[in-house]
Amino acid sequence: MRDGSQAKLEIFKVKPRIVTIANSTLNFSGTCQNVARKRRKVYSVHKSHYCPRCSRGFTLKKNMTRHLRHECGMAPKYQCPYCDKLSKFTQNIYAHIRKYHPDQPLYVRRLY
Repeated sequence: MRDGSQAKLEIFKVKPRIVTIANSTLNFSGTCQNVARKRRKVYSVHKSHYCPRCSRGFTLKKNMTRHLRHECGMAPKYQCPYCDKLSKFTQNIYAHIRKYHPDQPLYVRRLY
C-alpha cells in the first residue's frame, strides 16, 4: 500500500444501539429518554344481540339471556345483612361485605 495508491478506508454508519431498561431508554451516546409504555385496550364494537325490553347490546347470546333472566326490569333480590345495600347478584354483596364489613361473617339475605 506504500506504492502510492491510497487505500480507501470505508466507514460504515451504524445505527445507535438502544437498550430499554425499566421504562427508560439508554442510547450509547449517553442520553436517557423516558419511554411511555401504552397498553392497547381492545373493545368489541360489534354487538349482535340486543335486549328486546331495553335495547342494551351484548356480544354473546348467553350474556343477553342472563340479562333478561336476572337484570332487565327486575328489582334487586339480595341485601347486605349489615346495611341497606341491595344488589341483583350475590357476588356484589359478598364483595361489599369484604370491603365495608370485614370483621363480619359472610352471608347474604335473599329478599324474595
